[in-house]
Amino acid sequence: PKRKAAIMCMRVLGPALMKWLAGITPFFAEEAWQCYVSEWTTNRNHDTTGLTLEEKQNTDHRNCNTDYNKDHNSENACSVHLCTRPEIPAFFKNHEAAKTLEILRNARKQITQKIETLREQKVLNTSNEAHVTITKDMIIDNMVVDNMLHELKEIAIVASVALGDELSVVKANGDKCPRCRFTYPILHGEFCKRCAKVAHDKATHNKVMNK
Repeated sequence: PKRKAAIMCMRVLGPALMKWLAGITPFFAEEAWQCYVSEWTTNRNHDTTGLTLEEKQNTDHRNCNTDYNKDHNSENACSVHLCTRPEIPAFFKNHEAAKTLEILRNARKQITQKIETLREQKVLNTSNEAHVTITKDMIIDNMVVDNMLHELKEIAIVASVALGDELSVVKANGDKCPRCRFTYPILHGEFCKRCAKVAHDKATHNKVMNK
């Protein structure tokens, strides 16, 4: 669901940004639009014959459509300069999510400062190797702690985040996944658990498509 939500977000933002940039960078916007229209048409007409139900569901997110898309995206326009300027609907505003994101950004700023110090000392090469401990006052009390720690891990681009008595950053123990480049205590074969699943799903999908 999270991956599909991110794809849908880009599905809405991408065309809108191209249309807004058309008046400033006409050639760049037009080239981006042509690539977008070509890719969207290919994905929309993607043949799902022979795919399993799960694989078809994973394909359906590319074909998702809403009233907003119908009214504003104009995928069939042959040029971005023939499109109308998009109007973002009011229901896209989420003040609660914006507040949460602001808190996460403030926490990331403090974490980044400590990471940069360790990089200068040659303790860390990248933030992907960092294990971070944060205090409870750095996150929202009414949000599930595990969810917040996971979100902060992604936003701060660190190996792991835990809750403790003070803010600290140390080098994480374990091995680095060759695909995502994050350090994990245990790898599942060659990759981390997430990358191993992605690699397996991709190999399965390619196998089905090549039949």
